[in-house]
Amino acid sequence: QLSRQRSLYTNILPVSDTELTQLLQIYTICFILSTHFSSHLATEATNLCNPANNLGILLCKLEKLKDSNQADMYDLLELKGEGRYGKVLKCRNNETGEIVAVKAIKICEKTDYVIAREVFMLDKVSALDPDVDNVIRFNKYFKSADGHHCMEFELLDLSVEDLMKKRRAPFSLNEIRPMAKDLLISLKGLRNVGVIHTDLKPDNVMFVDQQNKPFKVKLIDFGVATLTERAKVGKIMQPLGYRAPEVTLGLRLTEAVDMWSLGCCLLEWYLSMITHFMGVPDGELLKQAMYGNDYFVEEGSEWRLKEVSEYKATTGVTPIMEWNPLQVFKDLEDVILNCHQGNSELDIEDKRVFVDLLQKMFHVDPDKRITPAEALSHPFITMTSRTETSSTTTQAIEETSENANEMSERSTRQSRTTTI
Repeated sequence: QLSRQRSLYTNILPVSDTELTQLLQIYTICFILSTHFSSHLATEATNLCNPANNLGILLCKLEKLKDSNQADMYDLLELKGEGRYGKVLKCRNNETGEIVAVKAIKICEKTDYVIAREVFMLDKVSALDPDVDNVIRFNKYFKSADGHHCMEFELLDLSVEDLMKKRRAPFSLNEIRPMAKDLLISLKGLRNVGVIHTDLKPDNVMFVDQQNKPFKVKLIDFGVATLTERAKVGKIMQPLGYRAPEVTLGLRLTEAVDMWSLGCCLLEWYLSMITHFMGVPDGELLKQAMYGNDYFVEEGSEWRLKEVSEYKATTGVTPIMEWNPLQVFKDLEDVILNCHQGNSELDIEDKRVFVDLLQKMFHVDPDKRITPAEALSHPFITMTSRTETSSTTTQAIEETSENANEMSERSTRQSRTTTI
């Protein structure tokens, strides 16, 4: 099964068949190890005073939400969603009359730190313009009278994840393009203020107003965001299916990890499944990698993937070798070009520039990965290549038509001459 996936990686970097097979094996190991870390973090999160289960009193009567001075600040209208740390409520702000979203989390010693950290990051991000930089608008923080940390946000529509579940079909490139542009603007803004989101996934991308502003999106949830200057080498971050290779390998972390996640999102939206791509790490990168020696061994000037037994001896972990062929494709370009959408000349050109953008987003070396500013000028976003193709096609059609007319006239003249 592994050998069938070769051409994906040769599409990214020139490597031998042996190296490709080894890379796929190491990815399986990385998958198992990352799952271990994710499970550990999820357990820690669940233990934060079980905050999501402590809102029963608040939600049994969806009527009023009072501040610490017992003032009726909000009318509670609807439960919009819930997660590990709390619940999101649709409310009417009685002071402004605005319909807003309030994130409510039970106060306890451990959640105090979580909330303080999130509010700090939201304040940092508030330097951006929510409507220009496509990040959710954070209005204020307060404590409720019944013992909850509360954060008021603008009310957005449904998430991209929710719409995917409803429509049960992939997005077209014309639908993906505006979402990609909005999120690239978001990442450009975050880069400018020195913030890494670290949790970019369809759940955290929300439509502003899908009915009146189709496919206009904003980035939400900065609960696990971090300052770039504080991103520590070896820190495990990002959801597993959207995790950049430098995170798994323990390399220096930058805003480029978010670009990798965005690439995974775009591909998932197009194919309607999560696909994880990872090219071959350069030897110099592996020397810098905190966890590089867990997976690879240097022999002279070459790096070799450790055998499973060597990996077990180093880490004490016995990987379960499982592989889902549906999650890795043998060739990215072939999959995109042959996938479920139009085959006109313009459609094929659109697919090609989409593939080119993805390949640049999936560059294994984060220093060489495309930046948000560069991506905003990419032909897939600007549609310049498509326009040029359209112009060329139109010109070709006109020339063909003119030639056909000339041939027709010449044939007519010849016919008349023959008759005479």
